[in-house]
Amino acid sequence: MPGVRGGLVHGSTDDLGYAAIEKVTTVHDLHATMLHQLGIRHEAFTYKFQGLDAKLTGVEPSQAISDILI
Repeated sequence: MPGVRGGLVHGSTDDLGYAAIEKVTTVHDLHATMLHQLGIRHEAFTYKFQGLDAKLTGVEPSQAISDILI
């Protein structure tokens, strides 16, 4: 099973550290990466909420962060 690379810096921020400027990822991308590592397809993993199919990774498009995976 693949893992996560150790000692890796992914992306960068502005001079003050307030905003990401390179390789911007979201919390939804992090959730998609964790589900990918568990062997779960995050696009297909839904649950019923108020009559709609909701995804754990939210409604915005998200993807696993392949740069940090082995």
